[in-house]
Amino acid sequence: MSKVSIIGAGLVGSTIAYALNLKEIADTVALVDLDEKRVKSEVLDLRHGHDDLSKSQVIAGTYDDCKDSDLVIITAGLARKPGETRIELLEKNKKIMQDICQTINQTGFDGVALIVSNPVDALTNVASEALNLPLGRVFGSGCVVDSSRLVALLAEKFNTPVQNIKATVVGEHGENMKIDWENIKINGKKYIFTDAQKQELNDAVRLTGMHIIEGKGKTYYGIATSVAEISNAVLKNKKAVLSVSVPDLAKDAAVVKLTTVDANGIKL
Repeated sequence: MSKVSIIGAGLVGSTIAYALNLKEIADTVALVDLDEKRVKSEVLDLRHGHDDLSKSQVIAGTYDDCKDSDLVIITAGLARKPGETRIELLEKNKKIMQDICQTINQTGFDGVALIVSNPVDALTNVASEALNLPLGRVFGSGCVVDSSRLVALLAEKFNTPVQNIKATVVGEHGENMKIDWENIKINGKKYIFTDAQKQELNDAVRLTGMHIIEGKGKTYYGIATSVAEISNAVLKNKKAVLSVSVPDLAKDAAVVKLTTVDANGIKL
C-alpha cells in the first residue's frame, strides 16, 4: 500500500492531492497543514464526487503521517507575489523549509522527499541539508513544469498533439531556465530553430509563470500535474528520466538536469 504525505494544503498542495487521486498514483494521500480547519475542508471537498473516479483515499493528516509515507511532498511556504522574483521569495521561505524538515525528522521518516515550494532549486538544497535522508532521496520538482510549458507552446506552434513533441528545459526553474535545443523532436524529427525563434520561445517559457500569476494570482494546475508525473515515477519505480532539481551543496541552489527518478529517489 503506497502512501504520500503532502505538507501544505494551499492551492498547490490541494491540487496535487486532487491530481494524485484522479490518477490513482497512491493508495493514501495525507494532506497536512497547520491550518487544520482548511485541511478538513479540502479533504471533504476532495472526497465528494470522486468515488467512481478513484480508489485512492485522501485523509486529513498530521506530521505523524510522514512516518509511514513512501513519499513526502513539501509545498508549504509563502506564495510568490506579482512582480516578485524567486530570489526575493527565498529569504521568506528558507526558515519555513528548515522548520518543516526538522518536524519531519522527528517522525523518523525514511522515504523520498520531493520539494515543490518556491524557489524550488534553492529550497531543494536547504531541504537536502536539513532532512536526515541519504543523498538522492531529496530532490525538487525542477523544470518538469517548464518542460510541459515548452511542449504546449511547440504543439500549438506546429499544430500537432503534445504527444508528438519531445522537448526539455534544464538549468534552473523559472527566469533562468535553459531550453535543450539539440534534443527537441517534433513528430519524431529534429527541428533546427532560428535565433529569432529561439528567443521567442525562450521568452515565452521563461515568462509563462509570471504571466499566469499576473492574471489569476497563482499557478497550480501545471505544477500539480507535473508533480503527479514525478510521484508516479517514485511510487511505481518507473525509472523515468525527468528534468528535476538535483541537490548541489557546493552551490547556492540545486541544478536542474535530466535524471532517472525511481523508488529510491534520483540517480546521482
